[in-house]
Amino acid sequence: NSILQSKVQDLQAKLDHEKAVSQQQIMNKDQQVTEIHDKMQIQLKEHEELLGVKLALDMELKAYRKMLEGEEQRLDLTPSPASRILARPSIGVAPVRRKKRMLSEADIASCPYETREHMFSLGEIILEEIDDEGKFVKLKNISDKDQLLSGWTIRRKFEELPRITYKFPARFILKPRQTATIWASSANDFQNAPVDLVWKGQKSWGSGDGMQVILLNASGEEMATRTVKLPGILGRFSRQED
Repeated sequence: NSILQSKVQDLQAKLDHEKAVSQQQIMNKDQQVTEIHDKMQIQLKEHEELLGVKLALDMELKAYRKMLEGEEQRLDLTPSPASRILARPSIGVAPVRRKKRMLSEADIASCPYETREHMFSLGEIILEEIDDEGKFVKLKNISDKDQLLSGWTIRRKFEELPRITYKFPARFILKPRQTATIWASSANDFQNAPVDLVWKGQKSWGSGDGMQVILLNASGEEMATRTVKLPGILGRFSRQED
């Protein structure tokens, strides 16, 4: 009996040992599974973030492409590498009132220069042109669909001058590939066409280096911007008052 009891005890000890080893192996496997699951979750989150960035970049590139296509069509240019700086040459400047003047008007008028307008757009509407003399601002629908601009605004920012904001008429619609011109009230060039709008009470949009116009949708989100940049010394003596 003592021999049998001894064998039973040995077998029980071996069984307990194997059971403990098995439980430890199971715990190790569970830990490995948990670690793998956590890594997969991290990778999945990173993948989703990268996918979101990719989609945002795709949308931005699409907007740039449409914007450039619209500019190329307007200027009758062949497709060219993407560029967000559009230059319009201009010779001399008209005599205007300035708050600060360190050069004579004759000196400025005799200097040829190139006006650069930096343009950016997130949607189907682009700010196509800012008049050098502050008479008008143009915008264009570069899409193939009607664009309802009811509640949209154009805001002008210009150094320390007060911000001014133009609000589009209710139910105003810009047709596909159509250009609208918002004229200052002092301009005499408008044709009274459906897309020629007059900003009553505002004599000028202003002009000069650093002037920026911003297109905002009905929710107040910036959809497009255009900024005037003058090179060199002209950029320091070009501001025109409203």
